[in-house]
Amino acid sequence: PDEAGCSGTDVITVVVNEADSATVTVSGPTPFCDGGNVLLTASVGDSYLWNPNQETTQSITVTESGTYFVTVTDANGCISTSAPVDVTVFPNPEPTILPQGPLAFCEGDSVILVSSEQSGNVWSPNGETTTSIVVYDSGTYGLTVSDGNGCVGTAPDVVVTEFEPDSVIILASGALEFCEGKNIALIASTPNATYTWYPGG
Repeated sequence: PDEAGCSGTDVITVVVNEADSATVTVSGPTPFCDGGNVLLTASVGDSYLWNPNQETTQSITVTESGTYFVTVTDANGCISTSAPVDVTVFPNPEPTILPQGPLAFCEGDSVILVSSEQSGNVWSPNGETTTSIVVYDSGTYGLTVSDGNGCVGTAPDVVVTEFEPDSVIILASGALEFCEGKNIALIASTPNATYTWYPGG
């Protein structure tokens, strides 16, 4: 009351806005192989700040391992932070083909191709799944390896060349029948080669 004994009442309405809990929707697996990604989407708000990458959109595409969370500010300026989402990116295998011998050889020979990986091997073009293969023919040979995480890697192709022997013709300088004491020359038709004559070596 005032000095005259009069009193009055005033009412003030106080509104405390409570922020909605920020959440993250994960679209896809959070462990994935290198080269993949996962989409993270924050619940609706007025503005967004993702950590650790500092992006400010509602959704982000993640391609690297890490722990991701978002701070959402609503229209009233209230702030809420989501629970963290762990993302793991597995490396792809990096296989190589190890030739155990020359990749170019003569007909009848072969070369062994060995994978640098102990398991998950698929050879092309024959589809063998062993650690090594024996190659007898010319061609391009490839190797794909899958690991325990489902990640896939491809080795650089290897080209194998099998040489076919040249046909050899023996030319005679004269008749093949002659009298004792005479002779003829026998000439191999293949130039630029080494020769072993039989009999006599």
